[in-house]
Amino acid sequence: MSSLASRVSAMVAPDDELDALHDRLREAPEDLRALQAGELDAIVGLRAAPSELYVRSSSEQIYRLIIERMREGAVLVPRGVDTVVYCNRSFADMVALTPDRVVGGSLMRWLEPVDAPPVRALLDADEPLQGDYRLRPTAGPPLPVSISATLVEEGAASLRCLIVNDLRIRRDAERLRQVRAELELSHQRKNEFLATLGHELRNPLAPVRQAVELIVANAGPGDPPYLVSARGVLARQVMHLKRLVDDLLDVGRVTKGTLTVERSLVDLRDAIVTAKESVERLIERRRHRVRVELPAEPMRVMGDVVRLTQVFANLFSNAAKYTPDGGQLVITAAPHEQGHRVSVKDDGRGIEPELIPYLFEPFVQSEATLDRAAGGIGVGLTLVRRIVELHDGRVAAHSDGPGRGSEFQVWLPAASSNEAQPGPERTEAIPTPAARRILVVDDNEDAAEMLALVLRKRGYEVELAFDGAQALRVVQEGGAEVVLLDIGLPDMDGYEVARALRADPAGTHRVLIALTGYGQPEDLERSREAGFDHHLIKPVAIDDVLSVMRRRDGSA
Repeated sequence: MSSLASRVSAMVAPDDELDALHDRLREAPEDLRALQAGELDAIVGLRAAPSELYVRSSSEQIYRLIIERMREGAVLVPRGVDTVVYCNRSFADMVALTPDRVVGGSLMRWLEPVDAPPVRALLDADEPLQGDYRLRPTAGPPLPVSISATLVEEGAASLRCLIVNDLRIRRDAERLRQVRAELELSHQRKNEFLATLGHELRNPLAPVRQAVELIVANAGPGDPPYLVSARGVLARQVMHLKRLVDDLLDVGRVTKGTLTVERSLVDLRDAIVTAKESVERLIERRRHRVRVELPAEPMRVMGDVVRLTQVFANLFSNAAKYTPDGGQLVITAAPHEQGHRVSVKDDGRGIEPELIPYLFEPFVQSEATLDRAAGGIGVGLTLVRRIVELHDGRVAAHSDGPGRGSEFQVWLPAASSNEAQPGPERTEAIPTPAARRILVVDDNEDAAEMLALVLRKRGYEVELAFDGAQALRVVQEGGAEVVLLDIGLPDMDGYEVARALRADPAGTHRVLIALTGYGQPEDLERSREAGFDHHLIKPVAIDDVLSVMRRRDGSA
């Protein structure tokens, strides 16, 4: 038995009767079609010698199936001639014909004239060769292709197997790779920009927040109404700006995959209640009716209570913002399967059906109107999804369409029975302010002076330094017990200052607190390695500073 290639070659090459072959091919189109389609079970070759019977084997059928269905073009031509004795469907499609109309013709017919000589040389060569050429289809422009030629010999038969690749596919793939690389670079630059922007916004925001806290703390009962109103506006807008900056930085962490959660045993009801309280003023201003349904039993999960509160605050805030004044919000929580389900439902604007698949992508908002009544930068739901995923949960949105309200559901796994056992309560020593001498180090003089002013109002002794070298001198001269140290100093960074302070035997018990706009996990790790006891992210609230200073034990 012989392969199809050997059979066809035996019909042509040994007798060198190409003209006769052409005649037979023209006279038997139906036989060729059947041969091409694999419908013949046997071929009888009539020659001077007794007839030969060629039977198709099962393995040949498999090979034929592979060749017929592959994307590349496949062509067989006898060595030394250019007559096509076989082609698959892909090659026929390249020249815009059916396979039976290609077989029997000259391969040169489908090539640009300038490419015919090098292709003939390729057919005559003994070693495998490859080159780029152009085909001439019966319809359409020339087609750039790559042709690889391999000599196939079996017995007396000798053929050239040509594999033809459409270079447009390769070029399109290369263009796609280039576009993808450009998009990835653009994406990386966007993330870097967001991180830098957030950091730069945090620096001026820190002294502004501390100034507002100082103004609010020194309010008096006899202040005129306009001053009371102005203080309230300042406090609310500073907190709003802080949330926007935090969201901006968080979405950068989401896109880079660096957003993290710190898990502990949490009662989900606490996160829901705290989140509702954070948007209470918005709800009151919009005169919404709110119904909250929480179970009597604890909803224990292993989670990050701060991040979970952020999830529900985003959902509650969206429901309040996108519901017309006087609307209704329904917040329900209940056990569900092996976890807990929280639903936030409103009767507000609703969501366009085509938008729902993209709702959790960054910077997507349901409406972009000139009044920007809802506010925000379109990253809240992105954070919601990622935080929920980090808790091994899921979130989904549903709406029957514009004007028909919306519902968001969050599923979170319940804590296991072992995880749900409460640990021992920790107690912390709280020394008096008089026991503390503090050094504030920041090259932003406004930020340093404002923080110092707030701390002095609380009864602390505070000194200032605006660079690393000055900080080291002040510590040597005054022996500060607590150093609030900015990382991005001009001469030597905060890490270097911290290492120098830790190298001083007299400073073993000194508390070092990093104050910085950088809050990635790697930033916290660098702080620990440099010897910092705490890492606070700007703009920091004075209560947070006081809280970490009070912890005077080994962790403080």
